[in-house]
Formats: sequence, C-alpha cells, structure tokens
Amino acid sequence: MSPLPAPRTRGEPTLSTKLEHEFFRLDSSRSGTLSKEEVAEGLRGRGLPCSKDDIERFFRRVDVDGDGVIGEEEYRKFAIERVEECRSVYQTVDENGDGRLTAAELRSAAHHLGFSISSSQLRSLLNQAQEESDGVIPFENFCLFLLLLPAVNPQATFEALSMGYVEGSQSEYSPAAEVVSSSERKTLLATLAFKAYSGSVAGGISRTATAPLDRLKTLMQASPPGQPSRGMLAGLRSIYAEGGMSAFFRGNTANVLKIAPETSIKFISFDLLKGYIARDRGNPTGAERFVAGGGAGAIGQVAVYPLEICKTRLAIAAPGVYAGLLDCLRSVVQREGVGALYKGLGTSVIGIVPYAGIDLAVNSALKDVASRVYSARGEEPGVSAVLACGMISSTMAMLCTYPINLVRTRLQASGMPGTTEYAGPLDVVRQAVRAGGFSALYQGLLPNLLKVLPATSISYAVYDRLCKDAPGGKKGAPPG
Repeated sequence: MSPLPAPRTRGEPTLSTKLEHEFFRLDSSRSGTLSKEEVAEGLRGRGLPCSKDDIERFFRRVDVDGDGVIGEEEYRKFAIERVEECRSVYQTVDENGDGRLTAAELRSAAHHLGFSISSSQLRSLLNQAQEESDGVIPFENFCLFLLLLPAVNPQATFEALSMGYVEGSQSEYSPAAEVVSSSERKTLLATLAFKAYSGSVAGGISRTATAPLDRLKTLMQASPPGQPSRGMLAGLRSIYAEGGMSAFFRGNTANVLKIAPETSIKFISFDLLKGYIARDRGNPTGAERFVAGGGAGAIGQVAVYPLEICKTRLAIAAPGVYAGLLDCLRSVVQREGVGALYKGLGTSVIGIVPYAGIDLAVNSALKDVASRVYSARGEEPGVSAVLACGMISSTMAMLCTYPINLVRTRLQASGMPGTTEYAGPLDVVRQAVRAGGFSALYQGLLPNLLKVLPATSISYAVYDRLCKDAPGGKKGAPPG
C-alpha cells in the first residue's frame, strides 16, 4: 500500500499511519480487500448507521472498479479525499478555532443545524475518539471515527450522530428530559421558549384527547376503600350522565395549564443541576443525567403541585362544588389551609425515582435489543421502533409504581366532602389492602394503560410537526 500523504494540520503526521493500520484492522478476513460485511462491522463498532443503503452508498463511491470489494489502492485514494472532508467539518464545528474539538462544541453545532445528539451517542464518540479522558477529540481521531460514512459534511455527520428519544407516555413522575443545549447562554432562552411552546401545544392536545380516560382513572383511584368497582363502561356512562360531553373534561384545564411552567422549570433546573453534578457538563454520564433529571423533576413537581391538587379535586368533585379552577384553589385554602395544596407531595416526589429508574433501564435494554435485531438485517430502527421502546418502558414503570400514584391521588382528595380522611401514605395503603386486598392498589389501572398509545402517538405527531415547521426543523421528541 503506497503511503498516504500527511495532511497539513497540527498533530497529523501519524494520521497516514493510522489510516493504513485501519485498513488492515477492518480486513478481518485477511484477504487484502474490504467486503461489505467488514465495512458494516466497522460502522457498527463506531455506533454509526450501517443499513444496506448506507453500505451501498459507501461502495458506490469507493469501489471504483465495481468488483464488490474495496482494494488497497481504492481505499488509499478515498482516504485522502475523506481527510479533506473531515478537515472542513472539524474546522466548522471547532467554534473557537483552537484545534481542539469538545463535546460542548459538538452539541452547539448540532443545535444550530437542528439535530439532537444524545449523551450516550456523544459518549460513544468521545470514548473512541478522545486521546485522553479530557473530552477533547483530536483531528486524526475524528477522521478515523467518520472514515466509513457514505458522506462527510456537517449535515451528514450530525445526521449519523443524532439519536432521538421518545418518552413513552405522560407521567407525573417523568424526570426532566435532556435537551440540546448550546454552550452559549444566549441559546438557552431560545431553547427554553421552544420547549415551553412545543410542550404546551403537543401536551395540551394529547392530554385533552385522552382526558376522558384520565378522569375515569382519577375517579376510580379516589373511590373509597371497599367500594366495588363499577368497571370502565359503567364509569364512562356515569360521567356522561353527570353533565354530558363536557363532564369528561373536568379537571383538564389545570392539567394543561401546568405543562408550560413545569416544562420550563424542569429544563432550567436540569441545566443548573447538570452544571453542579456533571464532571463534563456537555456530556453527562447516565448516572449524572439520572440524578440531575430526577432532581429537576422533583423541583418541577413542587412548583406546580397546587395545580395537581386542583386537577384531582375538580375531576372527582360532584357538579357544582367548584365554579372553576380559581374557585377550587380558594376553597381549598379557606377550608383546609395553604398546606392542603401540597397534600401527597412527598409521595409524588418519592415516586419519581423508581419510575425514572425503571423507565430508563427498560428503555435502554429494549433499544439495545432493537439495535441488534435491525443491525442483523442491515437496517436502522425507525420511529415506530423507538416509540415502541418508549411505550413499553413507560408502561413497565407505570405498572411498578402505580400504587404510589393511587396513594398520591387519595391523599390529594383527602379532606373533600364525602371522601375518606387519611393520616398519611401508609394509612392509605393499609385501608386499601384491608378492604380489597393487594389488587385494590391498582384501581383505575386499565384506563391509564389504554391512554398510553394515543397519548404517545398524538404527542409525538404534534411535536414532530412543530419541529418541522420551526426554522431548521428536524424530527424530535416531546419534552419530558
């Protein structure tokens, strides 16, 4: 193999040698050529897309003689061109021009191009491309990482690196979702504004569409211990008889109004907590994200919790008890004091940790399985696969933490006329189990499960539409 000319930037005399060694490393069959399977394996090892289409596009460019394999001379000529392409991208992303590409600069460049890069994908790049554990990617390692992509330009590079996450279902226990954040503080406000706007629109439409099921779930959860369950159809008929179609949406106003402030507070809190907790702010580890996200979720819950109380009480109150949201707030404070606006808060905050932990663990495991299955077929997981992973993981988390949800709802309703008074969370559990056994802790589970698919699908579809309509819009995932 004739030597590759040394490129012209700092630290690159070793790049030609690394590129030659990479050819022989990829040539696992020791045939002196690279097959499509070997190139696909190289892409998989880098955590990059390796669909049949990606491989075909790569071979159309590099396999000049069309014999179905890449020879040494073909590789050498291609590698020279690839170095120049990588140089252009590297210099574009290196915002301060210091010849040191950082995780923060990658995130910033991705943000400006409308892409979202997950920390797991960014960490994969850093683990393979950084010289030391300093979060800096040298140019030669950057080239080697992107060597086998069909095309290398800013758009194609971030298309390959980007990785979306879709939250499976709405939950009061969802921690803050990580978002694209530029290292420049001025970008924070723009991102915050879009998160609040898009989250309000997507979440508002989704929650309104599933409000009948949500109200039915709340009524079933808040029913007195030992009261026989009327079933879903009987419950829906009872709601309709109470006030027609509008009765299905009682409490939904409070549920929708809390989206924007909760999303904004979660976002700001997550950004601040990440700065205190993460060793590398631009690329937090999974544990650091979990702690920061859980903390932000708890802060968001505390901030909007009075609206949670109103949502629950409006949903279960008889017609005429409250004239509306403000009347409900005023009535609760006058009758029970300000502290009543925070009944069940401790239970709600505690519920964030197991819900988020189960959701994250199951989602990661499912994505790994999906990635292996699709890779074996030479394809990449599509939107439906990502949505399915999110829905299954959130459903598993919901099943495991549902008793906490029920306890919180009964504490929120405690003190209302005609409801059972509880001394605390343990008293709720004790009375429920004594009256109806362990299964009593799962009253209202069925309508809650039934709303997962429509809630997720509607939220994703609306948010995706908003992302496409935004300047430089790309597909994304709804805010947590």
